[in-house]
Amino acid sequence: MRSMSKKPNAYLKARGKNKYYSAVVSIPEELRKYYPRGTGGLKDKEIIALHTNEISKARALRDRYVANLFLEFEELRTSSKSVRPTLTETIEEQLKAIDEADSMGEQSRKTLLEEGLAAIRDHHRDNPSLYELDDDNVRLARAKHKAFKTTSISFILEEYLKDRHAFSPSMSQKMRRYCRELIDFVGRDIQPEKLSLTQAREFIRHINQQTERGLKVKKDTAGGLGKLWSWAKRHEYVRDNVFEGAREDIYADKRGTAKPRHPFTDQEVVDVLDGLHGLNKEQQALPSLTLLGLFTGMRVSELANLRVEHILEGNILDIVAGKNSEAVRRIPTHKTVHPLIEHLIQSSEDGWLIPCIPEGKTKRGAYASSLFSSYKQELWGVNARPKLTFHSFRHRIEDLIRDVKGSPPIGRALSGRKGTHSEDDYGHGVTLKYMQELINSLQQGQKVDDAVAKLLNEVLAGYTTN
Repeated sequence: MRSMSKKPNAYLKARGKNKYYSAVVSIPEELRKYYPRGTGGLKDKEIIALHTNEISKARALRDRYVANLFLEFEELRTSSKSVRPTLTETIEEQLKAIDEADSMGEQSRKTLLEEGLAAIRDHHRDNPSLYELDDDNVRLARAKHKAFKTTSISFILEEYLKDRHAFSPSMSQKMRRYCRELIDFVGRDIQPEKLSLTQAREFIRHINQQTERGLKVKKDTAGGLGKLWSWAKRHEYVRDNVFEGAREDIYADKRGTAKPRHPFTDQEVVDVLDGLHGLNKEQQALPSLTLLGLFTGMRVSELANLRVEHILEGNILDIVAGKNSEAVRRIPTHKTVHPLIEHLIQSSEDGWLIPCIPEGKTKRGAYASSLFSSYKQELWGVNARPKLTFHSFRHRIEDLIRDVKGSPPIGRALSGRKGTHSEDDYGHGVTLKYMQELINSLQQGQKVDDAVAKLLNEVLAGYTTN
């Protein structure tokens, strides 16, 4: 049998704060083309949960997965063998046979389902990601419950969500995320009755020690699991609610901590700007947001809510609403972004200055913030550089103002921060003239200027998309 010219390659990675490994398998196009697209198809990169914290076992599981995958590609390429059905299709086939056997006795139905589940397990015995919370495994969990009266965390979660049909999609996603984290911590999708009070407390301690997560997110995680287990207890899936009172066990660390956000360094700004070329349509707001944030230090919500009529003569920005009374202000802009502002005014189709922010339930500021956060994850990875956010552009502007020994009252007027000094209460305040002089004196640095010029030229020439 002639071998493929290129095999899949894979590498291991630690899963954030989780103690288990994952394998990231890169699959060349020349192999993927033998696998159908759509359901059951493969992406160019597959992430496989290995559920082991031993590097030797993780390597063995990874190598076995890659070897089996490659053999399957060989068979598909050299024969007319059809692609194996997906887990969903296999389960549905077995359940259909059982549903058609209603006239059979209970024992016969149970035997048939046992055989079906055995076939499912055999069919996917080489798939290490058995316990991921996806549609396939929810079906498998329900099938197991139907046959053996056994449950799993994923099973009671889906039953709970079905019972709570008024939950919004975002709330359902949060609950799935909480349970996925619990399953990853325990190591597998166990029966909820087998989760001990000690394990539950260890999990709460685990999330309480995560410095990159806010207090509210931690409390929501503990509270969500507490509600799930309370529901499971009422429906007799578990005897005890091991997460009862867990929300109160989440506490704020009162010890000294590092500042929550850091300013962007020159190199980080260059990395951000260089990644903003050739974006998809959903990301088209990012170049304008980023360039204006870099040179104004405005909050992302302030930028997202700017309308064309808020741009006054001389490219003065009229911010008519904000976080506090000081946020309502008029500020000049750096000459570098004047062509961008004029371009945005001329090309606006809906009256908003920043393009491509959809109208809907999500507020424009929240959407823009989420858009930048998602881009940052694409650029540096999930949970990477948690102290860098869009707000870090404000911190950078403050540093640049200090570098040129700018007047603190002028700096506060530009950024719209509350003043803590009595001089802010006297006189007529800071004039636009002095703010403009300070803005023009700020130096981003040659590397940043070059990256800005390159991105600005692309934006002014018209957005390009992938």
